[in-house]
Amino acid sequence: NWLASNSTVTPETIISRNSTDVFNVKAYGAVGNGIVDDTTAINAAIAACITATGGTVEFPIGFYKITSAMLVTAGTRGLRIRGAKGSYAAPGNSIGSTILWAGAASSTMLTLLNTQDIEIRDICFDGGGAGAPGGVTAALLDSNGVQPNKRTTIENVMFRRVNTGLQIGNSTNETDTIYVRSTAFYEGDSSTTSAAIRMNCANIANTVFDGCEMFGWRYGINVTVTGDFTMIDTDGG
Repeated sequence: NWLASNSTVTPETIISRNSTDVFNVKAYGAVGNGIVDDTTAINAAIAACITATGGTVEFPIGFYKITSAMLVTAGTRGLRIRGAKGSYAAPGNSIGSTILWAGAASSTMLTLLNTQDIEIRDICFDGGGAGAPGGVTAALLDSNGVQPNKRTTIENVMFRRVNTGLQIGNSTNETDTIYVRSTAFYEGDSSTTSAAIRMNCANIANTVFDGCEMFGWRYGINVTVTGDFTMIDTDGG
């Protein structure tokens, strides 16, 4: 659990070959050492999963450096992004699967565009820390004015060292049924605009934050336009 402190985790062993509905990024050439650029390999795994009309994009334990966005394209349904379960012990010390940003400023690490039935679990999005470009958004749910993002689950995820952890919507868009559970938002970037969560939608419906933590941001939740959302056992500081 990303919210556990000072715990020891033994991740399950994950081989670098695919089962029928699991698309392991290492099978597509990802290295996961935090040095090699894994962007192309990760997007190849995502594209293969989309072509198969759903499945799991799997990240074995490691640090996956990316320099441009991971894109889940319009109309995708039934895709899961899953890492190796980890724990959060102290700033700069994570155990599990981490996606590490090394691209340009004011960019987005993961974009979900007009998607439905998406799950993101057991993974860390890291903006890169000191000297990293500013203005980075870790994950964006964007309906692009076409149809709402529907039924998105984010569970046991960590967002850290970015300007925005999770952005729900993009101005005129709509989202429906977003569930964020047991997720940690730690250490926004050094700007005065950082926000753990941004809600920027014409309408947000049926959105729940359950058991989340937010620390080190200028804003915990920055709401521009919104509808109904619920917070359960969610702390900030």
